[in-house]
Order: sequence, then C-alpha cells, then structure tokens
Amino acid sequence: TLFVLEYNNNRLQRFNPGSFTAVTIPNLTLSNPSYMHVDNAGAIFILDTSNYRVVRWANTIVTVVAGGRGNGGSLSQLGVSHGMHVDAGNN
Repeated sequence: TLFVLEYNNNRLQRFNPGSFTAVTIPNLTLSNPSYMHVDNAGAIFILDTSNYRVVRWANTIVTVVAGGRGNGGSLSQLGVSHGMHVDAGNN
C-alpha cells in the first residue's frame, strides 16, 4: 500500500497494490498536512501544519495527539511545523 499526503489538496490518498486509482482516507479535515508516519498496527500519524496539531487516524477514528489549540509557543500548542518523529513506542 502506498500513501500520498497532499499538502495543497489537504487530503491523504491510499493506493492499493496494483491500482492506479487513489482512495481518499475518510474523516480527515486537514490544512496543509506536511508529514505522516504509519505505525506497525496501521495507525497513521499526520502533522496537520496549518491546524497546528498532530492527528492519529486509525480505523476511521481521528484523535488529536498533540497541539490543536491554535498557533503558539505554550506547551499545549504547536507553531508552524514541517517535521516530526514517531518512535518505536508510538511516542
């Protein structure tokens, strides 16, 4: 499976093996997403840059795991970000 995160189209596309047609991942409201990570269980972590948050998508359920409280420098906020790292423990 190939995933393509589209920054300007604000969506995540999945291409199944052997298919040239994408399937849009449902239930995501993104604004300039810039990075993603898929863990071993198939959960997808997305850096949603202009919404100032990181979301986790798993089985159509979206959870904000960091930020989501507007742009800022407090410990509960994210600024404009273009990279992240998810370790083996999904931290």
